[in-house]
Amino acid sequence: VEFEARANLAEGLTLIGGVSLLDIRNVRDTGSTANDLTRLSVPLQGRRPVQVPDTTISLLANYRFTDGPLLGLGIGGGVRYLGPSWGDPANTFQVPESVVVDAVASYDMRHIAPSLAGLTAELNVNNLLDERFVSSCLSYSACFYGLPRTVYGTLRYRW
Repeated sequence: VEFEARANLAEGLTLIGGVSLLDIRNVRDTGSTANDLTRLSVPLQGRRPVQVPDTTISLLANYRFTDGPLLGLGIGGGVRYLGPSWGDPANTFQVPESVVVDAVASYDMRHIAPSLAGLTAELNVNNLLDERFVSSCLSYSACFYGLPRTVYGTLRYRW
């Protein structure tokens, strides 16, 4: 089940939220895997796949100035929650949940010159607080960290 909502709370203020709840299981006998600890064969039917959290939640607030000296500037921030996921095909351990904070700033270039109408510059910062977390595993010996603080710059033109 997935749900996403967008609400305009006041002039220039937007709130966007999303929730995803998954219940994924192997429904057929797709073979078996060796348990990392015991080395015994474990059937995969009925087990959950690795790297798939059962819950993800995101919430983002964005404010766009509508007058004054900051007209055209937008700022925002949000939180992303990634629930626990299974760390191996035998489902013997889980990767812990994680929470990261993101930020965004944008500027509508038409406020510099009317000829730039449709052009927007945007700066996104994912994992603003530079949290170190394990995002997924394939086995006890194959785990992966989530991305560190990452900055993206974007120029977008809409006509």
